[in-house]
Formats: sequence, C-alpha cells, structure tokens
Amino acid sequence: MKRRHDWPHGRRRLGSLIVPGLLLFASCAAHAAGPHFALATTATELFVFRDQGTWGAKSWSRLLGVNPGSAALAGVAADGSYVYVVDNSADGKLIVGRVADLLGTPTWVEVATVALQSADGSKKVKSPTRLAPDGRGGVYVIGGSQGANSYFAYVKPTAGDWALPIVSIGDLPGSVMADVAVGRLGTSAIIAHSKDTPTTTRASHASKVVEGDVSSTTDLSPLCLNARAVAVVQALGADGYAYVVNYNSDSTRTKGSVRAVDIATGMPRGTQGIELPDMIPEDVTTFAVGQDYYLGIVGHDAALQRAMVWKVPLSADDWTPLPGSAVSRELPITTGHQAAASSDGEVLWYVSETGAMGVLDTASWTAMAPPVANGWFLGEGIRLENVAEYPPSLIPEPSSLASLGGLIAAVVSIRRRRR
Repeated sequence: MKRRHDWPHGRRRLGSLIVPGLLLFASCAAHAAGPHFALATTATELFVFRDQGTWGAKSWSRLLGVNPGSAALAGVAADGSYVYVVDNSADGKLIVGRVADLLGTPTWVEVATVALQSADGSKKVKSPTRLAPDGRGGVYVIGGSQGANSYFAYVKPTAGDWALPIVSIGDLPGSVMADVAVGRLGTSAIIAHSKDTPTTTRASHASKVVEGDVSSTTDLSPLCLNARAVAVVQALGADGYAYVVNYNSDSTRTKGSVRAVDIATGMPRGTQGIELPDMIPEDVTTFAVGQDYYLGIVGHDAALQRAMVWKVPLSADDWTPLPGSAVSRELPITTGHQAAASSDGEVLWYVSETGAMGVLDTASWTAMAPPVANGWFLGEGIRLENVAEYPPSLIPEPSSLASLGGLIAAVVSIRRRRR
C-alpha cells in the first residue's frame, strides 16, 4: 500500500502499524513453510514429495491421475502459485492447477487445460516435454517436431484469468528441442536444441526467445553436440547465465560437455564447450551453497555402466564450470534421471524411471533422511520421469487473518485510548 504524505496523521499512524504487522505475518508464514517440496510425474500420475513432515514414512502423496491413452503426463514446473504439467499426447496441452492443503493431505485443484496451438490450429506444439515458468504469470513449453517445423509455446492468462489464456507460438525450424530455462528478469528464455549444420550433425544451439519470438540463435560448437538440458544461475550477469549440458563433446560419446550462455545477450561465453570427463549428462540443475555456485548434473559414466550425480563447482573468477573439481555420488538406479534443486540451495532432488525419488544435502553431498536405501520407492512398474522443485506460496488460513486483524485492531484501540 502506497503511503501518501498528505494523509492525516492518524492514518499515517495506522499505516505504520499495519505494515509491520503484515511483515511479521509474512515472516511467520515463510517460517512455517519449513520442508522442501518437489513435484514428479509418471506417464499417468503427478506426485508431490517433501523431505520431512507428517505424511508418514513414505513422505509423498498422489495429486493427479489421467487415463492411459487419453493423456500422457510429462514435464512439470511450478511458480509458487500454480503448478503446470504438460500432456504429452500428440496434440499437446498445458494443465494448470494448484495444490490445496499442502501441509495436511495435499489435493489437486485443476484451474485450466490449454491447447498448445495457434488460434487457427495450424501450428501445434507436438508431444511437449519440458516447460519453464517466467515468474510473471507465463510459462514456456517446448515439444517435438511438426514436419520441418519445431514449435514452442508461450502461454499466459489474460489479466490473471486462466479461463482466457493467450498462446503465442514460435518456431525453431529443423531443430530437436531439449530444454528451456528463464532468466532472472523473466522477460526472456533460453531454449537448448540441436540441429544439423553444413559441417556438423546434431550441433548444439541456444536460442534466446521472448514469448513467441526468437531474438537470436547461436551455435555452441565446438565440443557441443546433442544438447540435453539447460539450467540458469539467475544471480550471475545482467539476467543470469544459462548452462547447456550436451550428451557428446565429440562423435564417440565418451564424454559430455557444458557451455554457458549469457541470457542478456544470448551469446555463449568462452570459445568452446568444456568437456566433462567420464560424464554423460542427462539433466542439469543449479544451486548455491553460501557464496559458491554449482551445477548438479545427473547421468552416467562414460562406459554407461554406473548412474552418477555430480556436484560441479563454478569458478568464482569467470563462473565457468570446473569439472576437475567435481564431487560425485553413485546412484542406485541406472536410467532416466532428472534433477531439481531447491531455491534455497539446500537440497537436490533426483528421479529415475525405476520409480525412485532421492534427495541429497547439497553441502555434504549425502543422502538425507528420511529416504531409505537412497530414496523413496513408489512401487514396481512405476516410472518417475520428470521432477521440479515446488516452492509454494502458502495462503493464510481465515483464522490466521482474523487473528492478525484482531491484533491490529487491539493495538489501534490502545493507541487511541492513550491519546
């Protein structure tokens, strides 16, 4: 609430009481949030996990299920208010919802389902796979190819109303899109993708996009082939640095690579990709421990025999990855990894197609309690395929708001009596 200097003195005093009260309440609400939460999907179900709490020994809850064949859940993301899940069926859709009673028995509340296509239906995001909210109410979604075209979508509500969504469609012709991440300002995103060039097959590229428009595309070669994932350290540079991990640094698949992109300019940093010895990446996330920044990379060793998760520090001089100083941890699972770090940098979540969810303490790089045998196991035949952090914005209960109102009224009454 904006204060006006021409208000009567009494109203100024009331404002001086209300604002601290609201700040105190916000502080208490934030403190009460406590546990770290993550979302994960199988092809037909959406789950929410937390690393501590009162859901029982399993510490997870099923939120959403769809009928096999009619829909196929894939990428998942959240912006604190909404949860977004993509339907990976041929004509892709974005499912928008909320999580109710998060600290009790979490339940799914659907808000909208949005077709990922242009108004005339001529441009569609086929088989969407990954998505990234921009923190301003919109979300980017990438998918497969439609002939020679590779469409992505930017979706946002009209004046906050998801009953009237706005869908902007962009195109990266001849590309295989891998992942998307948004800069700190929320005004642009980086899409990591691969496409053939006159000299290289499946060369990795990074495109800077603003809603449905492509503002620039750059080749990340050399030493960057088959882009696999991208994650952003938002605190760096003018709008964050995006780190694109690649399945190959050369054609023999003996090691992966990583290259940073300045989101503000859309240009890569350095002269070439940085090889990741003995690392074949499948996904990447970023986190900070104190003043130090890291990449969390999940994947396999070069022999494709061990599943691994690496903690790769970034140089404090120029924020380039230092794979020679990485700390590794072998995972109990072998395929289909994804990872996500909490916004406070304290935990890293990982999933696998075997139905296991694990969480690591990022400082010590050790498994956290309560997971048993390095992770929660949902059961035979369940394949967890996607994971995202869930940083919820807790909505105060009516009783809490009433208590706050009573506290403010009491203080105002006391001040009036003293006058």
